[in-house]
Amino acid sequence: MLVCIFLVSAATASAQETPGGFSAQGTAVAQLSIGGMAVNIGAQIGLFSRGQQFRVDVSNLSAPGTNPMVNALLQQFMPQGSFTVVLDRAAKTTTLWSTDKHLYYVNSITASGGTSGSQTPASVAMGVLFDAQVGTVMQILKSVKDYSIYEMSTRLSGRGTANGHPVTIIQYDIRTQKRGGPLSTMSGNVDLADDEDGLPVRLTSAMQGKNIKGSVRLDFRQLSAAAPDPSSFAVPAGYTQTKDPAQILSMPALTSPTPH
Repeated sequence: MLVCIFLVSAATASAQETPGGFSAQGTAVAQLSIGGMAVNIGAQIGLFSRGQQFRVDVSNLSAPGTNPMVNALLQQFMPQGSFTVVLDRAAKTTTLWSTDKHLYYVNSITASGGTSGSQTPASVAMGVLFDAQVGTVMQILKSVKDYSIYEMSTRLSGRGTANGHPVTIIQYDIRTQKRGGPLSTMSGNVDLADDEDGLPVRLTSAMQGKNIKGSVRLDFRQLSAAAPDPSSFAVPAGYTQTKDPAQILSMPALTSPTPH
């Protein structure tokens, strides 16, 4: 959700000031309680946009301070090493690659936004992730009909400094409840850099749902409203294509078994 807020805020700033795009690099830290288990997750994050292309870099993903038993379980299912995901709306593809293993995986997106091909869990997940992050206002409005409660409010909180940038601080509150489901809440701040065309430089969130509660924080210490070079969205030279994204993420096999 925080990445979603960042992209919506950044897209608004880019549309108003710099149509080319933006880049941001920093850290993400989550302190969560999932089903009563305390989980801490941290990572280095990079976000980049140029036109209809979006890129997310994740590295140094870890679970510091987490209970050793929980940490051992997380290590079996968390992606290992560094990886990059690129959405190209014009080409209708999502691409995943590993700088550690020099492997890449490509998945096509249909005109309706769904995925084509075998629709492995990984490819479906990537499609849903990016569709949620860069979905249009109309898509969001259509989804509201499935809720009994859908409330969102924002207000100007003041001005200050964050990560070396003068910022305007926006507070937000979100309450949602699907019909027959539990109430979920999220609230926090978005600090917009006044010297970088209003790009978000810090995002905080406190959330609570049926089986999860906790906080998430994103801090961007490198921020630019200039569009990245087009080569930033291309698979690096010399990489080998794979049909199974699990090979890139070092996770249990994500492809469906072949029927006999």
